Amino acid sequence: MPDTPELLRLLVCSDSILSCVDFPCVPDESGEEVCLTGPNGAGKSTLLARLHDAFRGIDPGAASNSGNLSKEYLVAKFRDGDGGFFIARAGGADPLRFRAEMESSPHWLRLLGDPPQFDGLQELFADDVEEAAAPSFPPTMWFGSGGGLLDGSAAEGFEELLTDLDRSRRAALHRFLLAPENRARSVAELMEQFETQSPAALAGLRRVWCEALAAVGARCDFDAPDGPFVGASGEPVDASRFGRPLLRLLHGTALAAVAGARWGRFLLFLDEPAEGLDPRLAASAVALFREAAGPGAVLYAATTDPVAAAAFPESRRFPMARGAGGEIVFSSGRRDGPTADEPTPTGPAAAESAPSSAAVAAEPAAKEGRARVPGMESELADMIDEVISFRQS
Repeated sequence: MPDTPELLRLLVCSDSILSCVDFPCVPDESGEEVCLTGPNGAGKSTLLARLHDAFRGIDPGAASNSGNLSKEYLVAKFRDGDGGFFIARAGGADPLRFRAEMESSPHWLRLLGDPPQFDGLQELFADDVEEAAAPSFPPTMWFGSGGGLLDGSAAEGFEELLTDLDRSRRAALHRFLLAPENRARSVAELMEQFETQSPAALAGLRRVWCEALAAVGARCDFDAPDGPFVGASGEPVDASRFGRPLLRLLHGTALAAVAGARWGRFLLFLDEPAEGLDPRLAASAVALFREAAGPGAVLYAATTDPVAAAAFPESRRFPMARGAGGEIVFSSGRRDGPTADEPTPTGPAAAESAPSSAAVAAEPAAKEGRARVPGMESELADMIDEVISFRQS
């Protein structure tokens, strides 16, 4: 999506799960997609959620149900046709946009203290705040264990979605059959044309569902009188026999198809897209989401399944793990970034020259065995051109 802002770096500070994480994700020759991998508890879902919110302008509204944000500091750096810009938020305050030169400001040093000074962000960077209009980000879709979000609004459940898909498809077919230019054609000709040319026919979703259902001896037929799922002989099949992992895949790919038909270009965030699936279906889960969403989708994913992760180019996979002190470690295990005795790099080159597979967690993000905090999965944040290290006060 070259005509929309590209995320270069994400900085998450003072979060109860990701205490301080600096994640460089500069697009490369393989594109801008991201796949976070690693074991359970590594913080993948939380970081994915923060990436999602970064593209929504770090909006503390509909897409975030994280509760108390008073101690958070979030920064995202983007590149666009005009060079670049930062967006930042302190606590629950409204997001602020900063000029790309912000890192050269003397006020910037106040963020490098121990602890960093988050309060009064607008006053702190008053010289660098832009009054520019909010950037134009692509729409987003989120799909995880709790369901889906379509550009920040809660998506329909599976049963409701099936009803709406059937209703909209039948209405589109009715309009197509009654169009004056189609009255001289046979029903067979019209049905073939509708299925191959109309987005409302959901031909891509039908192919995806047929592939996913093959393992359980079923297929998809949107014209079946008793629902879209039928057996080998055309008999109706109750979706309840498919099991939760397969139903989740059917639900997610249907939402992706709806998003693709509605927006064309959008960002698709998938939290554990292959969760619970058998190895054969897990290997094709990401491909099924891609086909359902269409060519305009850019994927961001988090997964514990190496088979699912293999659907992404190697340079766009970011392995995550917890270090001995609970800190987040990326890829090769380097803990890049300044220490108390090292200068902090500044300037645009600092972010864009950083290895895309390395990032920093300067403070333990969670104690050993700490459980996830409900709701924190959907708050998120951002990225920066500086590598900041600090101790939580």
